[in-house]
Amino acid sequence: CIVSSESASEADACFASDAIPKIPVSRGPAPPLSEMDSRAALMGPAASLGECIVDAENAGEIESCKSDYEALVAGPSAAPQAGFLTPAAV
Repeated sequence: CIVSSESASEADACFASDAIPKIPVSRGPAPPLSEMDSRAALMGPAASLGECIVDAENAGEIESCKSDYEALVAGPSAAPQAGFLTPAAV
């Protein structure tokens, strides 16, 4: 639509709500993350607490880095995950 428009008004018409096709999207709820996946997502792409703090953009993100780091250092929860051996089971 935009590529073939010959004026600004024709290009603007491409963005009109009736010009954009409505595609139905049916998404169910996202499956819950396993504890291992949740832990992998802590601190985002940062490899260390220092890197996370350096990349933080505000005090809230710095606090998030610290709490994520504390969760990582604390280790996995005591509740075993399905399919994983616990020390008691070994």
